Amino acid sequence: PDAPEVLVLLGMVESLEGDPDSALSRYEEAIAIEPEYVEPLLCAAELYIWELGEDEKGLELCRRAKEVAEEEEEFLDALLLQAEAEINLGRERAALATLREIPEVDLPEGRYHVRAGRLFLDLDRTEDAEKQFKRAVESDADSGDALHGLGLCAERRNQRPKMIEYFQRVREIDLREERPPWALDEAAFRKLCAKALDDLPETLRTRMGNVPIIASDYPTIEMVRDGSDPRMLGFFAGVPFGEHSSVGGTPHLEAIFLFQRNIERVAYGPEDVEQEAQITLVHEAGHFFGLSEEQLEAMGLG
Repeated sequence: PDAPEVLVLLGMVESLEGDPDSALSRYEEAIAIEPEYVEPLLCAAELYIWELGEDEKGLELCRRAKEVAEEEEEFLDALLLQAEAEINLGRERAALATLREIPEVDLPEGRYHVRAGRLFLDLDRTEDAEKQFKRAVESDADSGDALHGLGLCAERRNQRPKMIEYFQRVREIDLREERPPWALDEAAFRKLCAKALDDLPETLRTRMGNVPIIASDYPTIEMVRDGSDPRMLGFFAGVPFGEHSSVGGTPHLEAIFLFQRNIERVAYGPEDVEQEAQITLVHEAGHFFGLSEEQLEAMGLG
């Protein structure tokens, strides 16, 4: 009962079971027993930042973890998590200063370069992000995450052919990956998408009455060739509702796609898939009603 390692593992289980408060209690107990044990500091910081929305508390724990970290991996985990908290708090200059602490060498694992690249992208530092993603690719040429990051960098620079080239490679790599052991079968995912539609407010369902919701495995090669992100969770195809002509004209062929593999990629389990499908459907419905990505982001549906 007094082993901090056991308390951390119990906290991880409770966190995955959707009980962040109990998990936090486990981590705090482990910290009290062994104040310089980095793992519970980082686990508690992640909960504060990503589950409980208390970034200040998470930030303090990250700083403590950096101070006591003895292993390079522990220091990097604390540093990157600190930058994430600072970005959430709108402290972009502080986050950039934190990221400048990353050593100018190859990091122990490519995933650290990928995380750093994503954070630099969040800060609109495309050149810095590209350097990190390229280092990740140097250590693993088939890193889908790093290649996807390079595709996003090319998109930021309006380098469309290069972006599509990266995205096509990502598609090939992703389709070779094994599905998670809890992945839903095709029929179950279709049923889940139907439920997501039924859960929409009646006014939205009425206006979307002629828009089919298509449960799909993954974006098609044609979509990616046209410049679509292979890791998009959903896709609205057609003419936004407000642009429909009321007097004749060409019929509108709208559809909303929900991509199972990509939704599973961001989910923790089957219960989470349902929530992500609902959020994605609402997001794509927003595009149907003419809302931009910026407007959806401001509404918390980015």
